[in-house]
Amino acid sequence: MQEKHETVSALCEQTSIYQQQGEHDEALECFKRALILAVEEKQSGADHLLVAILDRLETLQRLRWREVELLCKQMLALREEQFGAEDLGVASILHYLAERYSHDMRYAEKEPLYIRALAIREKLLGDGPETTKSLSALAGLYARQRFAAEPLYKRALAIKERVWGVQHPEVADFLDFLAYFYDRQQRYAEAAECYRRALEIWEKLREEDRIAGILTEHTDLKLAGTLVGLADLYFHYLNRDEEAEPLYKRALELQEKRPGEDLQLAALLVDFANLYFEQKRYEEAEALYKRALAIRERELGEDPETADVLYKLARLCYFQQRYEEVERFIKRSLAILAEKPGADLLTADFLYLQGALCYGQDRYAEAEEYYGKALALFEKIREDPTIAEVLFDLSDLCDDQERYAEALEYAGRALKQAEKLLGADHLRTHSFRGKYNRLLVFMAENEEASDRKEQAE
Repeated sequence: MQEKHETVSALCEQTSIYQQQGEHDEALECFKRALILAVEEKQSGADHLLVAILDRLETLQRLRWREVELLCKQMLALREEQFGAEDLGVASILHYLAERYSHDMRYAEKEPLYIRALAIREKLLGDGPETTKSLSALAGLYARQRFAAEPLYKRALAIKERVWGVQHPEVADFLDFLAYFYDRQQRYAEAAECYRRALEIWEKLREEDRIAGILTEHTDLKLAGTLVGLADLYFHYLNRDEEAEPLYKRALELQEKRPGEDLQLAALLVDFANLYFEQKRYEEAEALYKRALAIRERELGEDPETADVLYKLARLCYFQQRYEEVERFIKRSLAILAEKPGADLLTADFLYLQGALCYGQDRYAEAEEYYGKALALFEKIREDPTIAEVLFDLSDLCDDQERYAEALEYAGRALKQAEKLLGADHLRTHSFRGKYNRLLVFMAENEEASDRKEQAE
């Protein structure tokens, strides 16, 4: 058995050499030999050799996916012929193929593969780690179907808790993942509960490492991620800003212990700055935004992520009436985004801000032009409440210029969008409705006054 393992390893190394030399036919042929040896090897428990070989397929897949797919199917047939349909190696190949189909959006094909792999692993391994992988993968496939995915995720969590214990890093990791699942489903209270449970585990593990004299860097990183996830929920969805702030602070302290400044730190700085901005603590927000900007400029250069921080700085300066800085940030950012495809949403944000800046300076023609461009982009990208805000501002602009018919039209469109996307009882919807009704009354009164004047003449 050891000799076969060594042969497989040597063949894999030779495959890598062929790939580096651009000899892809030779690489594929060499890899076939390694995979056949692994397929023919029957091991107790999970087929680790076969799994390792399948992982190596990742590089070949990028080059010759059709041939690799055919090879996998051939190996699946060979494995089933030698060891039967209920075999862990068969399950590994099925699981691998299903994962690769995800990349090609072949969702209908991967479901039966995941189901077969899960059935084999449940029968042969019971509630083992490989079974939880299959459960999680199948649940991920059903992620948009809440009632199909959730029981699988919960079962996977229960297995992990039973196998590893409730205070294990594997459990904390899965709780973080489950929190993300609930977040995407807008089930924020359940997401927060998962984050809190994960937070308790990471805190306990970190303290154990500290007492044992073990470096806590890995645990610190995990803990910081959970803190940010919970803080984001409190801030964005649960209206618990005061509780979000200490979580962001703690996460920042943990991140700052690591050497250097990376993009993960920049993302946290932006999240924290957004909280301060919403609380009108502009000086504190600006300091964090500028730190994040420096990191992204260094790591990414003129990138949409850099432009995103510039937008937030421009917005902050706008609220502080620092208009020259706003113009400078907008000009630089639009130059960045003009070179980057797929940045329409951020470009629309900048155009909208430029329109607001011009409107505030009574530059009505320019404001209307920028608002119009922003509106066209927003409507092209997706249905978004911001569309209602742009329409509302266009209504105000026309109102100020005594273009009342246009103002009424824009107000009506804004109200319709708000009712559709925010709901009839939302605070902003009430504002839009009030504007629309005031214009209706004003125009009716003007028309009545005009009629009386004509009659008098």
